[in-house]
Amino acid sequence: MMTVKKTIPYKLRTGIPALMLAGATLFGGCNKEDIEKHDVDLPWSCGYYEQITSANVQRHLDDPSVGNVYLHLYQVDPDYASKEWTKWTAEDIHHKLYGRTLAPLVGKDPNRVFGRGNFEFARGVCPRADSLWFTQHGWTVNQNQR
Repeated sequence: MMTVKKTIPYKLRTGIPALMLAGATLFGGCNKEDIEKHDVDLPWSCGYYEQITSANVQRHLDDPSVGNVYLHLYQVDPDYASKEWTKWTAEDIHHKLYGRTLAPLVGKDPNRVFGRGNFEFARGVCPRADSLWFTQHGWTVNQNQR
């Protein structure tokens, strides 16, 4: 019975691992350049929702140069805005503001879509679950009434 021995010459046995190691170090240099990311602030207020449409938020999320998207509750005239928010009922807050507007937008990417600004509802009107949801996602509720 004949056995076949595979022997590699000494020069190749020492040279191949050295070449593999040198080649492996070059793979790290082939990375793409990192794109510098910036955050986007989308202003909106009571009665002004044009900037926070679903398509606009999705467009910013699809842009690789955008880090986070902030839905910024902007108040041009604080007196007007606070008067408008105090007219909202608990059902309006839950169904219109939370259910139809903000929750679907934040749900697009909860790790990148956040809120900013302060809601000034009438005292005791905002349901507790909605108030907690607003604060967990970056807004404040009745901060000026404390």
